[in-house]
Amino acid sequence: YDKTEMLKYRAQAERISAVLRDKSAAIIDVGAGNGGLLLEMKKLGYKNLTALDPSDKCVENIRRHGIRAQTGSVFRHRIKDTFDLVILSHVMEHLVDVDKAMRALTGMAGERGMIYIEVPDAARYAEYYFVPFYFFDTEHINHFDEVSLINLGLSHGLRMLHLGRSHIHISETTKYPVIHIAYRHSEVATDWKKCSRNRILSYIHHSEQENSLKRVIDKLWKENKKILIWGAGNFTMRLLDNSSLAQCDIIGFVDKDPKKQGGKILDIPIYGTNYVKRLSSDAIIVVCSAVFSEQILIELKKMKVKNKVVVLK
Repeated sequence: YDKTEMLKYRAQAERISAVLRDKSAAIIDVGAGNGGLLLEMKKLGYKNLTALDPSDKCVENIRRHGIRAQTGSVFRHRIKDTFDLVILSHVMEHLVDVDKAMRALTGMAGERGMIYIEVPDAARYAEYYFVPFYFFDTEHINHFDEVSLINLGLSHGLRMLHLGRSHIHISETTKYPVIHIAYRHSEVATDWKKCSRNRILSYIHHSEQENSLKRVIDKLWKENKKILIWGAGNFTMRLLDNSSLAQCDIIGFVDKDPKKQGGKILDIPIYGTNYVKRLSSDAIIVVCSAVFSEQILIELKKMKVKNKVVVLK
């Protein structure tokens, strides 16, 4: 892991340790990825750790660090044990069937175990605004605040033990608002229907009023110069769909992700970063990244690129 990811997982581990201090407790991380959170918990002294993730490769990586791991998801797995703590960190916002997921988590926790959920904090999207509609990532289909999380637990017979707000760094300069909650079994159940509707509508209004970005893109279009777009993520895809960016003379896309390189957007190739060195001097480099624009600018400076650079943000 790079420094940013390590600090993110360390902060999460410390938040969880404030909820559960017993270092011998049986803990499972559902949707563990490459195990960064569990590795940081291991450093804090927790010994009885299990990971569950759909990726065989991730499971292999976790096992190399001496942590138990199984292939599976919150909905389909072979785990029959119950745990003192069940962790679902930055997973619930991706799931279509939230109620089914909660039933699965309560089964893993049993009558005495706790459930810890951490998700983006919808109530503070506007406070952490950096590009329009960033928090409406196509992979994020649920949006939670304190009311919806508390009521979600109550509707599944869970009472709140702890609720907190924080942030995580998704780059060296960009913070992301999160909310975390710990539940335990309760005899009371209720229905949950409310979310932070007004706050989310305020964030949408803020994003819709962001006209300066469209003005920059319209200027690029009217200049009719060849442009190379650095960034092939969700932010770029949104701008291609909702602005005049797709009408510009795009000669290619650049992305550091090897899984994207060799692919195409709008039938235009995605290259590795070395492609920048082949640009003609009159081409414009358009940095289109919601999070990593400052790091891209540093990399362009190291490459001694002399082309005009425009940052979309």
